[in-house]
Amino acid sequence: MKKLLLFVIIFAFAFSCMQIFANGEISLYINGTRLSCDVAPQIVNDRTLCPTRAIFDAFGASVEWNDAKKQVLIKKDVNEILLTVGSETAYVNEQKVTLDCAPTIISDRCMVPIRFISETLGCAVNWEEKTKSVYIIYEEKNNEQLLISDIKLAKNDVDKCVFEIKYNGKTEPKTFLLSYSNCIVFDFENATLAFSDSKVTVDNAFVKEIRYAQHEDYARVVIECKNAQPYEKSLANGIFTVSVGSSNTAVNNPSNGDSTNNANNNTNNISDREFTLSRDENNLCVVIDAGHGGKDPGAIYKNENGEIILAEKDINLKIANKVYEILQSEGINVKSTRTTDKFLELKEITDIANGYDADLFVSIHINAMENSPDISGMMVLYNGDALSDKYGINSKEAALNINKKIAEAVNIKDRGIVSRPGLWVLRKTNMPAVLIECAFISNADDRAILTNETVLETYARSIADGIKQSLETMKQNIIKAKNS
Repeated sequence: MKKLLLFVIIFAFAFSCMQIFANGEISLYINGTRLSCDVAPQIVNDRTLCPTRAIFDAFGASVEWNDAKKQVLIKKDVNEILLTVGSETAYVNEQKVTLDCAPTIISDRCMVPIRFISETLGCAVNWEEKTKSVYIIYEEKNNEQLLISDIKLAKNDVDKCVFEIKYNGKTEPKTFLLSYSNCIVFDFENATLAFSDSKVTVDNAFVKEIRYAQHEDYARVVIECKNAQPYEKSLANGIFTVSVGSSNTAVNNPSNGDSTNNANNNTNNISDREFTLSRDENNLCVVIDAGHGGKDPGAIYKNENGEIILAEKDINLKIANKVYEILQSEGINVKSTRTTDKFLELKEITDIANGYDADLFVSIHINAMENSPDISGMMVLYNGDALSDKYGINSKEAALNINKKIAEAVNIKDRGIVSRPGLWVLRKTNMPAVLIECAFISNADDRAILTNETVLETYARSIADGIKQSLETMKQNIIKAKNS
């Protein structure tokens, strides 16, 4: 019996060895070079899986492993991929994607489907059956920094004006029109301004001003026209040229041209300095807005029976009222758009802020991503096209102040500040304005924050501290202007 058992064991071992020898390990090549892996690629359900870190180190991507959630986060250039072991649901740049093969753990290594990952990163993948080899081909992106090094008014004629933007990119920027403000907008993707955000008054027969601002993934140039104007654009020899106007669209009196109000820009006839001198540094006013309300619940969270157990409008109001109480107790001139469960039209909200002649507007909201429950965090939105210097501080700086205070005080993912010039409350207010997305109601960890009274107190305090920092900057700039 023992001899029979020994024979079976020897036979099984020999058969296994023959199988390994016959099949061989799968080889992985990137741009013709064989990649050495401590765990060889595996075929599972006719799909080739490879060790995550080995392949992404070769791609120059970063890999973050969350052992508690069994998740791997991959970042490469502007791409962000989130995979969960055992799940066929992935997220590419926060968009849900269904896999035909779930990531798995083999020999203590997280193995991921190579074709999905490679194609997501823009690579070509080929399988050679004879040699059992996977070939990945990708091209490195040009690492030359895209730079805007100069912006100038090159020509100012009676029938047109011409702007020249010195830019070392090879493709034209994305271009679109903002009809409500007669603005021509150019977004230079992955480009950097060689100078600070600013604006230049042009005030000719066609254009009121040109302004420019640096955003996270692009640089934006905005030409604000006196009225609707034709334009032409071209890119040649490192110069992006924009020609605006015609003899038929010229405004005869440039200083009194018709220009629709654009958010936070000084549309009256006094200069930014004159406006600053007119403010009372000891009575600066801030308006707190609790987003949604009444018939508009905003983002919601339902239980398994479909019952609403958490509504954005209620959380917004709770945080807003706490911020109001903190600021009022510290002697700040603070106003609210609503203090109860009341619905307001967007125009009503901005009319309230403008009616108070406020110096700062802060709107409080909650985010949601129903199909992506793993997405979490807070962010602060602002109008990146609003670069008024009326207070020596603009919406972007106000957003940075609040974002920093929240990130320091609240244990929540910091998604930074984001420009959203299209939002009504950020473009129709006459003062620096921000909108805070405090958390994702669709995320379990964020909901724990939103339902914890102690944490909400901390949240409200951090928002109040960010507001006070902006008001203090305004105060010092007003005092400085009055003393100069």
